[in-house]
Amino acid sequence: MAQSSQRKEPPQNPGRFKFAEMVQPEPYIQRLNRLRLDLPWMQLLDEGKQVVMEFDDWVNKSLSRYQVTMSGGGEVQKWPLTYAAGRTIDDLLEHYIPWAKYESDMEAYEESLEGVWAAECYVATDSETGAVHYGESFSEWFRKRPLPEGLVGIERCGEVVSYRLILDLNDFGRAFLELNNFLQEPSRMENGTFTEKDLLREASAASRARPAEAQK
Repeated sequence: MAQSSQRKEPPQNPGRFKFAEMVQPEPYIQRLNRLRLDLPWMQLLDEGKQVVMEFDDWVNKSLSRYQVTMSGGGEVQKWPLTYAAGRTIDDLLEHYIPWAKYESDMEAYEESLEGVWAAECYVATDSETGAVHYGESFSEWFRKRPLPEGLVGIERCGEVVSYRLILDLNDFGRAFLELNNFLQEPSRMENGTFTEKDLLREASAASRARPAEAQK
Protein backbone atom coordinates (compact mmCIF):
# COMPACT_ATOMS: atom_id res chain seq x y z
CA MET A 1 0.00 0.00 0.00
CA ALA A 2 1.35 3.40 -0.96
CA GLN A 3 2.20 5.58 1.97
CA SER A 4 0.65 9.03 2.24
CA SER A 5 2.99 11.80 1.07
CA GLN A 6 1.35 14.45 3.22
CA ARG A 7 3.83 16.28 5.41
CA LYS A 8 2.97 16.38 9.08
CA GLU A 9 2.75 19.83 10.62
CA PRO A 10 5.05 20.39 13.61
CA PRO A 11 3.22 20.38 16.95
CA GLN A 12 2.19 23.78 18.19
CA ASN A 13 3.62 25.15 21.41
CA PRO A 14 0.94 27.36 22.94
CA GLY A 15 3.00 27.74 26.10
CA ARG A 16 5.59 29.80 24.22
CA PHE A 17 3.00 32.34 23.17
CA LYS A 18 1.51 32.49 26.65
CA PHE A 19 4.97 33.18 28.05
CA ALA A 20 5.44 36.04 25.54
CA GLU A 21 2.19 37.56 26.80
CA MET A 22 3.25 37.12 30.41
CA VAL A 23 6.56 38.97 30.03
CA GLN A 24 4.85 42.03 28.51
CA PRO A 25 4.06 44.49 31.31
CA GLU A 26 0.46 45.47 31.80
CA PRO A 27 -0.53 48.91 30.41
CA TYR A 28 -0.35 50.47 33.89
CA ILE A 29 3.33 49.48 34.22
CA GLN A 30 4.10 50.50 30.64
CA ARG A 31 2.75 54.00 31.23
CA LEU A 32 4.58 54.27 34.55
CA ASN A 33 7.84 53.22 32.88
CA ARG A 34 7.35 55.80 30.16
CA LEU A 35 6.89 58.54 32.77
CA ARG A 36 10.14 57.43 34.42
CA LEU A 37 11.92 57.64 31.06
CA ASP A 38 10.54 61.14 30.50
CA LEU A 39 11.59 62.29 33.98
CA PRO A 40 14.76 64.10 32.75
CA TRP A 41 12.64 66.31 30.45
CA MET A 42 10.30 67.16 33.31
CA GLN A 43 13.26 67.99 35.53
CA LEU A 44 14.71 70.32 32.87
CA LEU A 45 11.41 72.17 32.68
CA ASP A 46 11.25 72.35 36.47
CA GLU A 47 14.73 73.97 36.41
CA GLY A 48 13.42 76.66 34.05
CA LYS A 49 15.19 75.33 30.95
CA GLN A 50 13.58 75.15 27.53
CA VAL A 51 12.43 71.80 26.17
CA VAL A 52 11.29 71.52 22.56
CA MET A 53 9.31 68.76 20.90
CA GLU A 54 9.49 68.50 17.11
CA PHE A 55 7.70 66.04 14.87
CA ASP A 56 6.70 65.58 11.24
CA ASP A 57 3.23 64.69 10.03
CA TRP A 58 3.24 62.93 6.63
CA VAL A 59 -0.08 64.38 5.54
CA ASN A 60 -0.36 62.60 2.18
CA LYS A 61 0.20 59.12 3.56
CA SER A 62 -2.83 56.89 4.15
CA LEU A 63 -1.14 55.47 7.26
CA SER A 64 -0.35 58.23 9.76
CA ARG A 65 3.27 58.33 10.88
CA TYR A 66 5.18 60.64 13.18
CA GLN A 67 8.90 61.19 13.82
CA VAL A 68 9.44 62.85 17.21
CA THR A 69 12.61 64.64 18.35
CA MET A 70 13.04 66.02 21.87
CA SER A 71 15.70 68.59 22.74
CA GLY A 72 16.69 70.63 25.77
CA GLY A 73 19.54 71.20 28.18
CA GLY A 74 22.06 70.30 25.48
CA GLU A 75 20.45 66.90 24.94
CA VAL A 76 18.76 65.66 21.76
CA GLN A 77 16.73 62.46 21.61
CA LYS A 78 15.09 61.11 18.46
CA TRP A 79 12.28 58.64 19.05
CA PRO A 80 11.46 55.80 16.64
CA LEU A 81 9.19 56.54 13.71
CA THR A 82 5.68 55.72 14.93
CA TYR A 83 2.91 54.44 12.69
CA ALA A 84 -0.53 55.30 14.08
CA ALA A 85 -3.49 54.21 12.00
CA GLY A 86 -6.56 56.32 12.67
CA ARG A 87 -4.81 58.40 15.35
CA THR A 88 -4.67 62.20 15.41
CA ILE A 89 -1.99 64.64 16.52
CA ASP A 90 -3.96 65.20 19.73
CA ASP A 91 -3.75 61.44 20.39
CA LEU A 92 0.00 61.59 19.77
CA LEU A 93 0.55 64.43 22.24
CA GLU A 94 -1.66 62.89 24.90
CA HIS A 95 0.33 59.66 24.63
CA TYR A 96 3.84 61.13 24.55
CA ILE A 97 3.68 64.22 26.76
CA PRO A 98 0.76 63.94 29.23
CA TRP A 99 3.00 65.85 31.65
CA ALA A 100 3.34 69.02 29.56
CA LYS A 101 1.51 72.02 28.24
CA TYR A 102 2.64 73.18 24.83
CA GLU A 103 2.45 76.03 22.36
CA SER A 104 3.67 76.43 18.80
CA ASP A 105 7.05 78.07 18.23
CA MET A 106 5.81 81.16 16.40
CA GLU A 107 9.34 82.41 15.70
CA ALA A 108 10.08 79.25 13.72
CA TYR A 109 6.76 79.62 11.89
CA GLU A 110 7.53 83.24 11.03
CA GLU A 111 10.98 82.35 9.71
CA SER A 112 9.49 79.60 7.54
CA LEU A 113 7.39 82.17 5.65
CA GLU A 114 10.26 84.33 4.43
CA GLY A 115 10.40 82.42 1.16
CA VAL A 116 6.65 82.90 0.61
CA TRP A 117 7.00 86.62 1.30
CA ALA A 118 9.92 86.93 -1.14
CA ALA A 119 7.94 85.20 -3.89
CA GLU A 120 4.80 87.28 -3.35
CA CYS A 121 6.37 90.71 -2.81
CA TYR A 122 9.35 90.63 -5.16
CA VAL A 123 9.46 93.67 -7.45
CA ALA A 124 12.84 93.85 -9.13
CA THR A 125 16.59 93.43 -8.76
CA ASP A 126 18.89 96.40 -9.38
CA SER A 127 21.15 95.39 -12.25
CA GLU A 128 24.02 97.57 -11.02
CA THR A 129 23.99 97.02 -7.28
CA GLY A 130 22.24 93.64 -7.11
CA ALA A 131 19.87 95.01 -4.46
CA VAL A 132 16.52 93.24 -4.36
CA HIS A 133 13.37 95.37 -4.01
CA TYR A 134 10.12 94.20 -2.50
CA GLY A 135 6.69 95.80 -2.52
CA GLU A 136 6.55 95.75 1.29
CA SER A 137 8.75 94.63 4.14
CA PHE A 138 8.45 91.18 5.64
CA SER A 139 7.13 92.54 8.94
CA GLU A 140 4.38 94.50 7.17
CA TRP A 141 3.43 91.50 5.04
CA PHE A 142 3.43 89.14 8.05
CA ARG A 143 1.19 91.40 10.15
CA LYS A 144 -1.48 91.28 7.43
CA ARG A 145 -1.37 87.49 7.23
CA PRO A 146 -4.01 85.71 9.38
CA LEU A 147 -2.51 83.28 11.87
CA PRO A 148 -3.69 79.67 11.63
CA GLU A 149 -5.80 78.28 14.46
CA GLY A 150 -4.64 75.53 16.79
CA LEU A 151 -1.19 74.04 16.36
CA VAL A 152 0.84 75.88 13.77
CA GLY A 153 2.70 73.64 11.35
CA ILE A 154 5.31 74.38 8.71
CA GLU A 155 4.60 72.86 5.31
CA ARG A 156 7.54 71.32 3.47
CA CYS A 157 7.16 70.49 -0.22
CA GLY A 158 3.47 69.71 0.23
CA GLU A 159 4.33 66.27 1.68
CA VAL A 160 5.22 66.94 5.29
CA VAL A 161 3.96 69.36 7.93
CA SER A 162 6.57 69.95 10.64
CA TYR A 163 5.61 71.03 14.15
CA ARG A 164 7.88 72.64 16.72
CA LEU A 165 6.35 72.91 20.20
CA ILE A 166 7.65 74.75 23.26
CA LEU A 167 6.83 72.69 26.35
CA ASP A 168 5.98 73.64 29.90
CA LEU A 169 5.09 71.50 32.91
CA ASN A 170 1.39 71.02 33.58
CA ASP A 171 -0.20 70.11 36.93
CA PHE A 172 0.20 66.40 36.23
CA GLY A 173 3.91 66.81 35.48
CA ARG A 174 4.52 68.77 38.68
CA ALA A 175 2.60 66.17 40.70
CA PHE A 176 4.69 63.36 39.21
CA LEU A 177 7.90 65.17 40.14
CA GLU A 178 6.67 65.46 43.72
CA LEU A 179 5.76 61.76 43.77
CA ASN A 180 9.17 60.84 42.36
CA ASN A 181 10.93 62.91 45.00
CA PHE A 182 8.89 61.21 47.72
CA LEU A 183 9.72 57.74 46.42
CA GLN A 184 13.46 58.48 46.16
CA GLU A 185 13.96 60.12 49.55
CA PRO A 186 14.45 57.50 52.30
CA SER A 187 12.26 57.78 55.36
CA ARG A 188 13.73 57.78 58.88
CA MET A 189 11.35 54.90 59.65
CA GLU A 190 12.79 52.66 56.94
CA ASN A 191 16.14 52.02 58.64
CA GLY A 192 16.81 51.01 62.25
CA THR A 193 13.19 50.05 63.03
CA PHE A 194 11.56 46.64 63.45
CA THR A 195 8.17 45.11 64.19
CA GLU A 196 6.88 42.41 66.47
CA LYS A 197 6.94 39.98 63.55
CA ASP A 198 10.63 40.70 63.03
CA LEU A 199 11.33 39.80 66.67
CA LEU A 200 9.36 36.55 66.43
CA ARG A 201 11.15 35.64 63.19
CA GLU A 202 14.55 36.21 64.80
CA ALA A 203 13.57 34.21 67.88
CA SER A 204 12.33 31.31 65.72
CA ALA A 205 15.56 31.29 63.72
CA ALA A 206 17.63 31.32 66.91
CA SER A 207 15.68 28.41 68.43
CA ARG A 208 16.22 26.31 65.31
CA ALA A 209 19.94 27.07 65.37
CA ARG A 210 20.48 25.84 69.00
CA PRO A 211 19.90 22.09 68.39
CA ALA A 212 22.16 22.18 65.37
CA GLU A 213 24.96 23.73 67.40
CA ALA A 214 24.44 21.17 70.22
CA GLN A 215 24.95 18.28 67.84
CA LYS A 216 28.37 19.51 66.71
